[in-house]
Amino acid sequence: MAFFREGRKLNYAEVVETLSLLIKQNILTQLEAEEVYNLFLKLFSFTEGIVEHYLEATGYRVVHSKQIFLTAAKIKLVSDEAVWNKAIQVKNDIEAGKYPSAGKEMLVAFISEPYYQAMKVLEVNLESK
Repeated sequence: MAFFREGRKLNYAEVVETLSLLIKQNILTQLEAEEVYNLFLKLFSFTEGIVEHYLEATGYRVVHSKQIFLTAAKIKLVSDEAVWNKAIQVKNDIEAGKYPSAGKEMLVAFISEPYYQAMKVLEVNLESK
């Protein structure tokens, strides 16, 4: 999964910056529920891919999402394991069609605060390693 702007693939820092703008400009709340769900799935998939690539490049073998983020927590790449566990559960629920449209506000709140903060911590940790 990749994000593009003007035909150019964005790096992780640019995706975090773009999410910051979406939050600050209150754009997430203006999206339809399906758009919020799709955005979250793209964000999660992109972030998971970045973490998986880092782990594999440093010699770790990973098989599934839970293991990716458990390993990342053990090596201090991510800080709040509970946020990543919740993100995995939300992703699984959305993919299974279990996420009700009334859950949009909860998902916007999750993306806007704990998930965004966890992404920022990951960004800093990736840059320092």
